Amino acid sequence: MNWKKTTFIALGMAIIHCTQAEQLETPRLRIPLMQKAPQIDGRIVLEEWKGAARMERFVLRGPKAFPGEASFFVGSDGDKLYFAVRSQTPPDGIRQRAMPRPGNNIAVTADDNVEIVIIPDMQAKNLKILHSIINNRGTLYCQGNTGGNPEPWRGNWEVKGTVHDDTWDFEAALPLSDLGLAAGTMPKESGFRICRTWTQLAGGHSIQTSWESAKAVFASRDFIPVVSWDEEAPVVQHTQLKDRASNGYDIRMSIYNPGKAPIQVKADIQVKPVNSQPGEKKADLIIQPEQTVVVDCQGAALDNESLATTLKVSSTDGQKVYYSRFFVWEVETEGPIFSSGNEADSDRLAVNFAYYPSSDAILLQVNTGSLQNKKAVQRVSAVLKDHSGTQLASTDIPLVREDLYEMIWDIPDLKAHSSSTKQSEYSLEFNVDGIPNGKIIRKFVRNILEWEGNPLGKSETIVPPFTPISVNGNTLQTALRKHELNSLGLWAQATAAERSLLKEGGMRLEATTHGKPAKIAAGKLHFIIKNPERVEKLSNFTIGTLKAASHAKWDYDGMMKWTLTLNPSTEPIDSLRLIIPLDNAQMTLMHTCTDGIRINYGGRTPEGEGRVWDGSKCARNSIVGNYVPYIWLGGESRGLSVFGENDRNWSISNSIPCQELIRQGDTLNLVLNLIAEPVTISEKRDILIGFLATPLKPMPENWRKWNMWSWYGNSKIKQFDWRCHFLGSCYYWGAPSACLDIYPLYEDIRFWQELGKTRQSGQKNQAFIDEWISKYPLPGTKGSTAYDNALKNYVNHVNGGFHIVANTKDPLSDPVMFYTNARGVRWDTREGQTFVNEWYRHSFIQRDFKWLSGVAYDLDPVDSFRDYAMWWYKHMFTSGACDAIYWDDVFLNANFNMVTTEAYRLPDGTIQPSTGLFNMRELIRRTAVLQTELGRPARNMVHMTNTAIAPICSFASMNYDWEDHNGFNDFQNRYSKEYIRALSIGRQFGNYPAVLAPVSGTPKQVAWCERTATGVMLTHELRWTDSRRKHYWETLLSFYEFGYGSKEVQVHNYWDENFPFEIDGPDHSSIALVKPGKTLLMICDYGGGGEYRIATAAQATDMESGKVSNSRNGILSVSINNHDYVVLSLEQ
Repeated sequence: MNWKKTTFIALGMAIIHCTQAEQLETPRLRIPLMQKAPQIDGRIVLEEWKGAARMERFVLRGPKAFPGEASFFVGSDGDKLYFAVRSQTPPDGIRQRAMPRPGNNIAVTADDNVEIVIIPDMQAKNLKILHSIINNRGTLYCQGNTGGNPEPWRGNWEVKGTVHDDTWDFEAALPLSDLGLAAGTMPKESGFRICRTWTQLAGGHSIQTSWESAKAVFASRDFIPVVSWDEEAPVVQHTQLKDRASNGYDIRMSIYNPGKAPIQVKADIQVKPVNSQPGEKKADLIIQPEQTVVVDCQGAALDNESLATTLKVSSTDGQKVYYSRFFVWEVETEGPIFSSGNEADSDRLAVNFAYYPSSDAILLQVNTGSLQNKKAVQRVSAVLKDHSGTQLASTDIPLVREDLYEMIWDIPDLKAHSSSTKQSEYSLEFNVDGIPNGKIIRKFVRNILEWEGNPLGKSETIVPPFTPISVNGNTLQTALRKHELNSLGLWAQATAAERSLLKEGGMRLEATTHGKPAKIAAGKLHFIIKNPERVEKLSNFTIGTLKAASHAKWDYDGMMKWTLTLNPSTEPIDSLRLIIPLDNAQMTLMHTCTDGIRINYGGRTPEGEGRVWDGSKCARNSIVGNYVPYIWLGGESRGLSVFGENDRNWSISNSIPCQELIRQGDTLNLVLNLIAEPVTISEKRDILIGFLATPLKPMPENWRKWNMWSWYGNSKIKQFDWRCHFLGSCYYWGAPSACLDIYPLYEDIRFWQELGKTRQSGQKNQAFIDEWISKYPLPGTKGSTAYDNALKNYVNHVNGGFHIVANTKDPLSDPVMFYTNARGVRWDTREGQTFVNEWYRHSFIQRDFKWLSGVAYDLDPVDSFRDYAMWWYKHMFTSGACDAIYWDDVFLNANFNMVTTEAYRLPDGTIQPSTGLFNMRELIRRTAVLQTELGRPARNMVHMTNTAIAPICSFASMNYDWEDHNGFNDFQNRYSKEYIRALSIGRQFGNYPAVLAPVSGTPKQVAWCERTATGVMLTHELRWTDSRRKHYWETLLSFYEFGYGSKEVQVHNYWDENFPFEIDGPDHSSIALVKPGKTLLMICDYGGGGEYRIATAAQATDMESGKVSNSRNGILSVSINNHDYVVLSLEQ
């Protein structure tokens, strides 16, 4: 096939013009079940897919269609769902590197793939959302979510794909039983979001395209195309946009009647070009059984002209929509879609290396599997040379398994060499003896950076409001908590906010050897270090005949890192379990985190007796097996978290989970199966586990009078006495990127100093600003769209930064917060080029670093990065511009670096990644210590959406949540009350709770959604940072006018034991503000609406309507609609 494309141009106002009159409605289909299932063989035969709906072209998550040719199909035979995608490919084929695994392989996201989101029943009370990404090999990444709670899900997909004639044919089937549907029992409506990811595009990037034209959160119901199942419906297929032999458009739809009775329909094709004459074809049709009617619409259009196109087929009265879709496309002209690089050279050696400057080590890897003559390979070696060609070291690379040569190579100190020779360039010469062209050279640099090894933030300084560690015998106290230790260095008891968390004598080890319980004989627990900031204790003991030890390291926030050492023994050990018996009555909530965001569970602790949960219930991205890095159990404040990097040195069983919850009466046992498979310890094993009880610290003083960012709130609510001002992008504080920098353009801190001057004077130096902007490198040529857009963007941000700080003179009442990204970094800088492998979470990277190249989600803030960050954070703080740091993206993420992290290789060769938990914690902690060293308050914010991890949140003062949903879905459907109390309210950490909570849709949808948000947020005391939500802010203003946040008013949350009201009615959340003689009571419906009965003799005034109600016989009745709320003023 001779694929062509339209040259990419910015449609800009053209698309806006085309769509102003168009509501970007959800695509809709109404189709019958397929009479015959298609054959899933990777060859799309159109006759086999005759009974499925067909669409043409994917769109760019907006109305504009991607120019790559594509057709896609969806249908069902009542037993399975069927999907097919036929799409254009580059001349050298698609990218399909990720290989199938028993679990998820997130690497599939970097391949050409088909991505499908399924909502089996759009009318289900607890909406099920199932998400799959699939490449041509059938490699899968799957996740699920039911009722807002993430869960592991893996469909039994039948997948086949072929690549032929510059075309990729992809076919897939999924049993309805995998969706929780019985065969032949179809719901009224299902939702399907079908996407295609294209790689190897011109310019070197990839892009995701989808069915619908409206932008929405991907794994959500918002704007998801809806399919109604109707046995009396026709099958509509959009078969063509244009005739390849002619200019202009030639749009065709086929309408097929598979039923036994005639069907009357009306069809409508509308085309609205920007400049050319609009076209329309309307037809009223009677389609006989087994008849297919084609409707077409033809017209002229200019090259690169935007064509707003609407396709619709409905019943004659318009009540039943059989097919509806709107998108914008362009008639094609010459120009490449794809890059012309050849990635299919079967003789290319796969040569990789990773250099770790802090360890003076290089990971070498050569894969000969793609060589046609790989048996000729005799020896694989490497030579390290400096810039002058002087050889510094050489080594043979051993064969570790078939086709793979790999080693970690200790090399000379290149920092010292660069310092003495005044040069920084080095080369690695790989030699594969026995094959032609077996020498490959790779280059890298070792720059010397002035920040390396600095001590900033490393002093033993206690950050307020934490308190020094107090030790009395085996009792250790930290802020709000007391820990009693047993002879193993574990907790015999933990008292949090004056209540005991543990039962049955506390944590214990249980072991079996030779099929019988093994005696655990502990020695004396003794101190290694005991000071106010740090305590270390050591214990030696035996497990049967095996010698063991524990080393407990305490930080003053209450975190204990407990390392269990198992020494070599000739005697096997059958099992070893760490049992944590928790007080079941207090463990009502649960939060677990694996390696990712928006996949983690938060909510009610599973109910029942016996095993009620295990690690296999958690969704994950790259972690192999069922290990869960973070588990927290507790209530709205008190609780216990248990965590680690991975399951390194555990003995794993396929039949026994790593972690499980077992309820026995009033005890909830968290069990860690450290040795689940019999093993003989042949070499020393260290197993690291972290423990941290909550609450970590008191809530910030006067936190209810804090405000985050919202200009509306800052200007309207005068009661705020702490107003944080946010420079919410690196652009605002002078960086050249949006989210990858921690210093200004060209490392020139004059920008920060000028911001500091503007804070003090209230006046900005426009001459400096103009000079600064003139230095910013802009893309393209002057006058081009890319140039003008980039210039406008940078001018707006730079001027905006100075505007924001102009009224922030007092850092104690109007602090300024700088945006940074805890998982983002640039590679094109001197430090990035040097430390890329140490900071990057993947094993290898291509060292072709263009201007502003980097990663936004793949940094692990290891020790050397923290040195780098502290150096520049200090400049931020001392410039007078910045008072606080915001960290984006503090979620756990898989790191495959086996040299400087706990990642390790499993027996099958797969890497079990670390997750970066302790590195992320130390970034936050070290910054707080640095601020304290500088005599400044540590009031920083972590963006922890869906990842409320105690050791990471501990040294922050503010949490930022809720970036995991968008659209117009009611907030009661987004977040359960239990989820909010487990993750969002901040009480476990002593952190101010702010939320992003994006909303989008039509004005009517947004208004209602905002109202549901107002009720949910205010009854949980969450602060919205969106200044546009005036309904929220006005309702909050009524709280402040009542005295909220003052000493006169007591705040009672509905989960409090002493909540002053009994409220009978549907499920709800509530808050009561009480002062002498008056109460403000807010009730937010969570249960479908209805009548609420409040036990009170008070007279009530509805704060919105002004309606006055009196109680009868001590009961006040009020009616609340579904997901609405009421605010009542009660007077005795």
